[in-house]
Amino acid sequence: MTSPLTRRTWLTAVVAATVTLSRVSYASGVDPALQGAILGKALSYDKTRKAPSLEGKPPPKPNLLVVAAAGDANAAKVAAAFENADVSVRVVSQLSADAAAASWADAVYVFPKQLTSAIQALCITHRLLSMSGDVSDVEGGRASVAIGITEGKPQIVINRKRVTDEGHKLSARLLKLARIV
Repeated sequence: MTSPLTRRTWLTAVVAATVTLSRVSYASGVDPALQGAILGKALSYDKTRKAPSLEGKPPPKPNLLVVAAAGDANAAKVAAAFENADVSVRVVSQLSADAAAASWADAVYVFPKQLTSAIQALCITHRLLSMSGDVSDVEGGRASVAIGITEGKPQIVINRKRVTDEGHKLSARLLKLARIV
């Protein structure tokens, strides 16, 4: 188990390093791989996920559905970044109200222009934390978490009402690092 200081230091280092190294522009201005790395780590701050067992075993890896347009070259980058953050990933081109996919997942990452009202409803019904590649989805209450740019640096943006509607509770440590809308 990492200490809060270690987690904060890690998250700060990832953000700082990737701001320097990021060369790909995206809807939120943040490289898709960086979004995956930061949001993957942010999933560990979801207090509604299973806690470590009494035997000291860590909780299972979070499961994530990545919704991207068919053939989107950035889908593989985002999936790899989430997997590097110890998240199990399935990439899909469409997400319907599929109970099997929803029961497997803990969260959904939706690429820009892929967030539909059906996906929003699925997240609420199946208690999936919604993450978007577009900050305007979070600011508009359509998704819970995104990565945006503030003063030239990546920043986690959280819609607290949407997080609650989807049945999640995020750690105060994550909330302190984020811009809340």
